[in-house]
Amino acid sequence: MKRLAQLRAENPELIDDPEFIYWEAVLAAREKRTDEAIASLERCIAIAPDAPAPQFTLGKLLAQNGALDRATEHFEASIQAGPDNAQAWLALAHTRLRLGHAPRAERAFAAALERGAPQAEALIGLAHALEAQGCWQQAFAVLESHHQDLSIDSQLIRLMVQHASPEQTKAYLAQVLIRTPGHVQAAHLLGGLEQSAQTARASDAYVRALFDGYASRYDAHMTEQMGYVVHKLLAQRVLELGPISSTQPAPPHVLDLGCGTGLLGAELAGYALTGVDLSQRMLDLARGRNYQRLVCAEIGGFLSDCEADAFDVIVAADTVIYFGDVSEIMQQSARVLRPGGWLIFNAETPSLSSSSGFEQTPVGRYGHETGYLERLAREVGLVKISTQAIIPRREAGVAMTGILFSAQRMPNF
Repeated sequence: MKRLAQLRAENPELIDDPEFIYWEAVLAAREKRTDEAIASLERCIAIAPDAPAPQFTLGKLLAQNGALDRATEHFEASIQAGPDNAQAWLALAHTRLRLGHAPRAERAFAAALERGAPQAEALIGLAHALEAQGCWQQAFAVLESHHQDLSIDSQLIRLMVQHASPEQTKAYLAQVLIRTPGHVQAAHLLGGLEQSAQTARASDAYVRALFDGYASRYDAHMTEQMGYVVHKLLAQRVLELGPISSTQPAPPHVLDLGCGTGLLGAELAGYALTGVDLSQRMLDLARGRNYQRLVCAEIGGFLSDCEADAFDVIVAADTVIYFGDVSEIMQQSARVLRPGGWLIFNAETPSLSSSSGFEQTPVGRYGHETGYLERLAREVGLVKISTQAIIPRREAGVAMTGILFSAQRMPNF
């Protein structure tokens, strides 16, 4: 920044040079001075409207800030100035898909592929655009010959699980296991379709692979396309139960188990936040979202290594749903909470009751009976147990059902 300021001072004519202004904007964007970067790019475009790079860069910043309509306009302007820019076509396609303009997104993904965009990303985007139009089988066909790519392989399995019949899905998973013995995702998902293959929790390898592959599109897909609200509901509960007070010597210390990209952290400015997740790619995206500490670890192991009475609040958004048996999480959370501290998480509703109290579902998650969770909480000494019915998200147009669970460690009196 000092070097650019020096150049500007020594060369006053640079103040209106579009290339100089552009690189000032790029530097500002890298340093997270987003408003300044946007203003500089707008000025650059006013001077040189036919330059593709400023249009493209401004589109990316606007898309990151949720200004999708404006981002689309700048991506289109960038393409008009440089029609063979595969990255601009790809960015336009993703933005159109986020806006719900699936047919136009489909055409843009196809154009990106023709111009040499990264194949897996463009093919997966094209498949999502087709799926959004109700053409999941066509989406499957687009991806099928590229199953050797791990990210595409995962999408093929997801399409079958979400759209095909249980028998078709079982047959496909069996086929995957034949060509790739020990396939982590196929083996786990088979447990949701065959009682004999059920497990007590998703393996670390399954969870890590799932979210490493999902990280880059997680926020937009969950919040914009699936109506995901769990992070907001849990944050509201934290604010109700553990509010920040001006008389406190320090802000409440919150442990976010399975923090992912930090959606929950973004809602809890002012708290002392520690985030834990198995996926390093998800954690990389959580930086800058109010966390003082981010740890890549399995949450059971992390909790067992924590000192007692370490946290005022423990939250877990869409985390317990990857564990069937949550007795260890409940027990360790009760130990790690300070007296009077709160454990808050969401759970999904099982379709059937079972002797275990939980059920592995065909989509690879677990549903928990409310009575099972309440019993475990009482056994580890938690009190003030409460549940609230919620709709955490929609899948394939269907509202999912679940609960928001909270319980308190007995305060010291």
